[in-house]
Amino acid sequence: MTETTTFNFAVDTARMICAIDTPDDIGAVVRLHFEIDRALEHVVNVMVPEAQLLQHRFMEQRIRFLQAPNVRVQPARVINTIRNDFAHREKEALSPQDVTTLEGPVSELLGRNIPTHFALQHKRKDGNYREWVYDTMSPKEQFCMLGFFTLSAIATIENDFCKIAFKREPIDRKTDRHMGTCAGSPALVRA
Repeated sequence: MTETTTFNFAVDTARMICAIDTPDDIGAVVRLHFEIDRALEHVVNVMVPEAQLLQHRFMEQRIRFLQAPNVRVQPARVINTIRNDFAHREKEALSPQDVTTLEGPVSELLGRNIPTHFALQHKRKDGNYREWVYDTMSPKEQFCMLGFFTLSAIATIENDFCKIAFKREPIDRKTDRHMGTCAGSPALVRA
């Protein structure tokens, strides 16, 4: 049986395929970053009712709003850091180390290592067909695949958690946050 998860906003799948298909590492990272940031912005606006008043303009700010499901946002943080290396530190190409750095948080997110035989298939409207198999991909293609997993995790946060309530509640002094419950699902409460 196949499990289906619904995203409550339109993912630009053409942009995501362009990211993995382009020969340009910078273009791939920018496309992934842009789409993941769009997902984060959507989720923050839905999950944090007062978010627009808080003026979250940067990806890192949106990630901070969603700290309680940290396992879901950690891969986005890694992608943001690598994107910033391209934008501000004259990085020109993705390396195997970049893939390894992202693979750890994504594997934690999935609860297992990425299967080497995992494949992405793209069937175009014109009948052409392309398949990428994880263990034969370039570092850029592997990074994009890991970015796809990251986008899926971010996009489904609103399906699995209740909205954040900005109100005074007892908080865990070790983690500086409180996890409550909301109709059987975790609720995120910030003090």
